[in-house]
Amino acid sequence: MKRLVTAALIALVAAGSAGCQQGGTVAVGGNTAARRAIGVDQLRADGVAALEKGRYENALRAFAEALSRLPDDVGLHYLLAVTYSHLDRKEDAVLAFRYVVQHGKPGSDEVQAATRWLAGVGIAIGRAEPVPTPDPPEILTASLEGKVVWKLEPDRSMPRLQLQLEGISADTQGKRYGIFAHFNGLYAFPKVRPGDYRLRAQIAYTRIWEMDVTVGEKTVLDLTQDNAVSRDILKNP
Repeated sequence: MKRLVTAALIALVAAGSAGCQQGGTVAVGGNTAARRAIGVDQLRADGVAALEKGRYENALRAFAEALSRLPDDVGLHYLLAVTYSHLDRKEDAVLAFRYVVQHGKPGSDEVQAATRWLAGVGIAIGRAEPVPTPDPPEILTASLEGKVVWKLEPDRSMPRLQLQLEGISADTQGKRYGIFAHFNGLYAFPKVRPGDYRLRAQIAYTRIWEMDVTVGEKTVLDLTQDNAVSRDILKNP
């Protein structure tokens, strides 16, 4: 696994991203967004310190929690990607480095470093991803829907949940569908190719649910604490 970590670059990203790579997140939503951003600088600093000491699981927890409060911060995505590369979690590192390339400032140190890492594992990427050719309408006859059920503390806000269906059978190989949903709300993949899929649901690249599912004409599957694979990110602060 190709790793990408230099003390100088990590320090640069950690210092610079707090001020110029947040994409205006704090300004959007007024006081609510500002409250979510509270403690991000400390979490970032804690994560960097853990990363430099080789305590990668500690760094992962800090960066994931920081991203749950400030999800558009490119510098945090970069630091999380570096952490994933050290944990040999290639798929998650690829997703995080792709985000940096797509959303970071062109020519910035983190964008260049992320591009080099992706090239090192055989992935060439530009700032614009090709748009996949949609399936013919007549074969998109299946659907998957359900509820996201989780007991939360009163007044606790949570970031959106990212859900992805990835085909795993001969009929669905290469098919991917993605949506967002809210905790204690509904989700739906309304039109997909029928067949077998791997369903993943995550926050800031931390998996909460992962399971195989056969999607038919109308498949209903609730995501609950009982079928979750990880609960760490949802622990009470």
